[in-house]
Amino acid sequence: MRFPIAEFGFPGPLRDRLVGAIVDGSKTTTTSLALEYEPDGESLPTLGLQQYVIDSAGRPAAIIRTVEVRRVPLGAVPWEHMDAEGEGFSTPEQWRAAHEDFWHSAEFRDDVGNPDFVVGDDTEVVLEHFVVEQVTPSSKETPVDEYADNRLVALYDEFNAGTWDTDFYSAELSPGPLRIADIGCGTGSFAIRLAREGHTVTGIDPAPRMLALARTKNDAERVTWLEGTARDLGPGPFEAAVMTGHAFQCLLTDEEILETLTEVRRRLVPGGRFMFETRNPTQRAWLTWQSPHGPETVDSSAGPLLTARQLVEVRDELVTFEGWTRFERDGTDIVDTSTLRFITSERLGDLLRKAGYTDIRWFGSWDGSAFRADTSKEIIVSAGTS
Repeated sequence: MRFPIAEFGFPGPLRDRLVGAIVDGSKTTTTSLALEYEPDGESLPTLGLQQYVIDSAGRPAAIIRTVEVRRVPLGAVPWEHMDAEGEGFSTPEQWRAAHEDFWHSAEFRDDVGNPDFVVGDDTEVVLEHFVVEQVTPSSKETPVDEYADNRLVALYDEFNAGTWDTDFYSAELSPGPLRIADIGCGTGSFAIRLAREGHTVTGIDPAPRMLALARTKNDAERVTWLEGTARDLGPGPFEAAVMTGHAFQCLLTDEEILETLTEVRRRLVPGGRFMFETRNPTQRAWLTWQSPHGPETVDSSAGPLLTARQLVEVRDELVTFEGWTRFERDGTDIVDTSTLRFITSERLGDLLRKAGYTDIRWFGSWDGSAFRADTSKEIIVSAGTS
């Protein structure tokens, strides 16, 4: 069942401290300003309301149920309510000072859209008393590489079903038949499609579980499957190579990129092409990879899932984010952390030329439009050899 989200403070140490107090049972009340419900037209909590309490990563830590709601002036908040907030206050003055620090913070003032906001004794507050219905178990939480967990791998095709990229690459290829290398082939969907179109295809990927799934698909026997990276392809030769699904962004250093570009070029016949894509860093796609309102419920072949994503770090061209998935059928939590590189088109061009590519075509969208550094979401490359 999907419940609304209860957020305590802003993500960070304060939220994690408050959530910890809820989980251990020391916090059973909370105080908010009535005006916090006004900008979005939210209604006040109602008796019996159940909510997910989320931590700083957007993951549910508990389910709480509201048992009492009151609106009072800030100056009339009773000590019993203050004490039950579980933050260790020993006097009403300590409670008031801590709450004023929060409500007068730049982050809160920005949130309410008033840089000069202050509270007073007459400011209306909402006092909520709740009970913990369920604590989310953390013992089943498993940190993994997304491509090294069978349950996530099994769902990969289900949540990556679009063909706009592979349609583009298929149309760019010569009528064939061609010898094609699919690098970072994943679960093999495009490799098998190319084989069905009459090409001779080698699919290679460093993730054994992805390859294991690829080998179970219809017509998988038409493809030669290899485990590894571009340097493990064998001698070839190939008329074309592809690298789809933004797999190119898993190459995090200039050395890794140059090695891949060079190893592919060495195996291409004269006039052969290497096609791949990477997200254009000027569009800052990572800003959409946060779950601003907590976990979402998703239906899947594995039953209902709760999912959330958190941006962990942006450092130079490297973006690290964390994905969290709960399998509702058994309560298993899986956390996967990934880092991608958002290389600039200028640096990529330098590395392509250094690797020996002489005919480089740039596209900015899957409709084939030209790449524009300031507006294109994608950097789509078709690099040829002489």
